[in-house]
Formats: sequence, C-alpha cells, structure tokens
Amino acid sequence: MTGEVPPRARARKLTAEVVEAICEAIAEGKPRTVACAEQGVSDRALRAARETDPELDERIEVAEAHGASVYIERIKTAPAGKDATDDWKRWAWLGERLHPRLLSPPKQRIEQEVSGPGGGPQQTTVTIAREEALAIARRKGEE
Repeated sequence: MTGEVPPRARARKLTAEVVEAICEAIAEGKPRTVACAEQGVSDRALRAARETDPELDERIEVAEAHGASVYIERIKTAPAGKDATDDWKRWAWLGERLHPRLLSPPKQRIEQEVSGPGGGPQQTTVTIAREEALAIARRKGEE
C-alpha cells in the first residue's frame, strides 16, 4: 500500500444527520445506493442498520415511496400528443429500474409440464411480463 486509507476506514457512521441526508436524497428520487455513497456510507451498512432498527427501516421505505412518486409525477406531466417526445417513456424506464419494487409492471407466472430426464413429465415455472402473458392469451383465444 502507498499510505492510502482503505475505503472501509473512511466510511462515515450512520448518525442522525447522515440518515436524514440519505432519506432526503432517496425522497428526491435518487437510488438508495447513490444516496449512501454520497454520504460515505455503504448500502450494506444501511441494510444492516435497517434490520436492527424498525424505525429506520420505515423511514427508508417512506423515502423510497416519495422517490418513486417523483418519477410518477414526471411521467404524468410529460408532454403528450403526436409531436411530443417520449419523455414519459424515459421517466417510466428510469423509475422502473430505480424503484423496481414500486414501479415495475407485475409479473405473471406460467406453469407447464415439460419432458424431464428419461422422458417423464417435469413441472416448470416461467415468469414473464404481464403484457406478454396477455398477448399469449389473446393468441390462444384466436386459435
């Protein structure tokens, strides 16, 4: 080593001020990992603290819900119409990736039997997007 301080040694503690700053950043729409990094705290440390402190866990969940609402508002207020750009699609895409638990489309489980080893039946589960499941159902209805 060349005298550098290891990253773990530079990490800040989760003081009330640091937690408040993290919550504010998350509520503004930033991903949790980015909010933590800006405060010099690892996401792992925050997750560990959330497991032992239900109040902190609830504060982070509320902040994440507010952060997701930022994207919902941007989607709702994006220009619409034939000549408008697809701004709402950009915000929707970003929101789905930053807040997948809150903004991703629901998934559909499909179970089917396939041939397993030795030719016998084997149960399998496939998870697909809701839109794809609806398209499959429409095609089956047309048959």
